[in-house]
Amino acid sequence: GYTTIENIVAYITEKFEAWHVREDVQRDTLNLLETWKYEQMIILDYDPIHSGFEANRDIIYNIPTYGDMISGVDGFLLLPPTPSPMSYGTGEIDGLGIGYLGSALKSEGFTVRLASLWLSQLNEKSLKLLIADVNPKIIGISTMTDNYENGVRIAQISKEIIPNVKVIFGGPHPTFTDREILENNKCVDYIIRGEGEVTIVELFSYILNKRGDIADISGITYI
Repeated sequence: GYTTIENIVAYITEKFEAWHVREDVQRDTLNLLETWKYEQMIILDYDPIHSGFEANRDIIYNIPTYGDMISGVDGFLLLPPTPSPMSYGTGEIDGLGIGYLGSALKSEGFTVRLASLWLSQLNEKSLKLLIADVNPKIIGISTMTDNYENGVRIAQISKEIIPNVKVIFGGPHPTFTDREILENNKCVDYIIRGEGEVTIVELFSYILNKRGDIADISGITYI
């Protein structure tokens, strides 16, 4: 998914010592790839947050969300999209995890919006508009290993749009790579390890209401 046409042409040219016909190699490669694209065997313009089809960076996508449909919510909880074209046709992964977390937060009086984006086709333009519209104080991103990099990308975009927003990561992948994530991604502020229904309420209370001591919140990692 990350190979460029230039890489392919360079490889073929070197492999078969075909420098003298490089232009022919490039033309034939492009023709073959266009045929595969037409037959839906390959995605030429691949973007991990738009992995099901050819990327469209100009369209404004209507990204479905649910919960408190207001701007300026306390928290925006997301399940990032899969970067794998092979996931299409295997079924949606529901957002039960972020749903449970959202319910726990709402029961304590926090306003929350949610978005389960596993099979969504996104682009940066649409994400920026969504983040600006929701305008959350805290963003929670739940990831597996598969969609972890897309989660980081959403976090980076969120910090670009709302520099003071706090970003919390959770889910299977961050639980076991918490230190590594925090050390390598300045866009991530906290990680919740393991089950998070109690921890996320305590962390929201600490961040938004200055309630409690962060050192007393179990199951979190921060730097």
